[in-house]
Amino acid sequence: MSSSYNINNLYTKPAILNNTVFSGYPLTVDATAGGVQLNPLLFSQNDQFVIVDLDIQTADVYVTYDGSTPAAGNGHILKAGNYYQWSRARAKAAKFIRVGSTSATIYASPSEV
Repeated sequence: MSSSYNINNLYTKPAILNNTVFSGYPLTVDATAGGVQLNPLLFSQNDQFVIVDLDIQTADVYVTYDGSTPAAGNGHILKAGNYYQWSRARAKAAKFIRVGSTSATIYASPSEV
């Protein structure tokens, strides 16, 4: 009996741009006033991907998604060493700032389903 369900979308796959895997890139999260955001080029070069994989490295960060400035008492804390999968819209809206005195690195990669 064949199934009409597509189970291939259980795992994401790397986004493709011009027949090449769209590579991710590191984002340095420092104490920049207002926070830092993912590179806009990530969102303008390929409109097919729907998920962004984020690997929080080096140090913890604060993040907001509502346009406000992340800070202690405003936003979520993402712990270093954790991995997240966010929707394209959430990743595009996110603003980050470091929690302590050590700048963090977030490695972001677009994925398709």
